[in-house]
Amino acid sequence: MKDIAINPLPALTWNWLHINDAPFNTAATPVRMTPEITGRTDGISISESATAENAALAHIETSAGKNCDSLFEHALPLAITVDAHCTVAEPLVLTFDVTERPATVSTQVIRAHAGARVTVIIITKSAAATGGFQAQRTYCIAEKDAAIHLIKVQLLGDDFRQLDDTGVLCDERASVRFTQVTLGARQTYTGAAARIAGLQSSFYADTAYVARNNQSLDMNYLVRQAGQKSDCLMRVKGTLSDNAHKTYRGSIDFIPGCTGANGEEQEETLLLSPTATNKSIPLILCGEDDISGEHGATIGRLNDDLLFYLTARGIGRKAAEAMHARAKVQSVAALIPHEPTVALITAYLDGVYGSDA
Repeated sequence: MKDIAINPLPALTWNWLHINDAPFNTAATPVRMTPEITGRTDGISISESATAENAALAHIETSAGKNCDSLFEHALPLAITVDAHCTVAEPLVLTFDVTERPATVSTQVIRAHAGARVTVIIITKSAAATGGFQAQRTYCIAEKDAAIHLIKVQLLGDDFRQLDDTGVLCDERASVRFTQVTLGARQTYTGAAARIAGLQSSFYADTAYVARNNQSLDMNYLVRQAGQKSDCLMRVKGTLSDNAHKTYRGSIDFIPGCTGANGEEQEETLLLSPTATNKSIPLILCGEDDISGEHGATIGRLNDDLLFYLTARGIGRKAAEAMHARAKVQSVAALIPHEPTVALITAYLDGVYGSDA
């Protein structure tokens, strides 16, 4: 095990910014873990992935990058396959409770055959006062006219370290929606890499986070738009308080030939402490003329007039900060079509801010 570089930018910037990639120590030796699976499985087959399919997965780009492949080489993938033209009515929920598991690793492959529709929720959680290491890699493969909604919720204890790696591939008119809520762990490395390769394929991502105390959050989102008239929208929002540190890389790469493609990314960061550190790099790479690309990052603090207004009505500064932090998370949690998962997020926020905040 050694130090490696993960979450790489697709095009390098100045080294002194320390944002081209993230240093990561692989000292932990994780053990493969399979999740608890709940929800209806009509039209879904679940099995351990075959070796031949594992070789095919090597060609799918993921957010953390190839340097961490060795970490997952012994994590035999759990294959979740949805029958062609099948609409799965209820979300399939995969829960990893790592409270008593000091170091675990897992891989999931979600494949929706032509015309299929499915929602998969992956919850990673532990007791509050626990620590360890957890690594997971998820592949989403949406075939022609298929749609996958992948939801990831991270509610780990304060002393955990997590690597959450995602790779997406979309065929013609296929769509993947990625909803992510990251609240726990001392160190988190996360993101998604998507290749929307087919005509009118799409990728939409909504991410919310809270980073507080001494938490460190490193995010890398990359979309390769290769398909004609493909569509991408990435939105990230969150709050930083205390001595928290966050790095966000958001990249859209317009591949030559993707005529008529549209790509947009938005980031909102609320700083609640003068000692919190934020680094953001929204990036657009353009190899095609006939496209529409937009990007931007908004970084701000609580408005003094708003604070005065709230204080005059008996709402103190800490309560106001908690209210704003919760609102950002809950706006993304509202996109999750599964009340028990939303309730877990609310309970976690109650533990951090109190149920009255």
